[in-house]
Amino acid sequence: MKRGKLHWCEKCKRPLLERLSNGLWRFKFGRKNKRDAENKEITDWAVDMYIHGSVRIRCFRNGCLHWNIFNFFPPIEGSKSLLERR
Repeated sequence: MKRGKLHWCEKCKRPLLERLSNGLWRFKFGRKNKRDAENKEITDWAVDMYIHGSVRIRCFRNGCLHWNIFNFFPPIEGSKSLLERR
């Protein structure tokens, strides 16, 4: 699968989510390096999640904890944002 575009935390500027070409968001967390049968290093993830729709995610890095909103669709004039709906 082709790599998508990374989206960064608005506050600490570290990567949070990847936007794939088909519109899905991909969240990966908890990297573990393992070796396969041929002793090549491979990366395994504790969490590898695909999300369809808009995402409101908190940055999990120490000292940041900023809430970020990533919309699936571009904003529509006159509609309320996720924060305004609360």
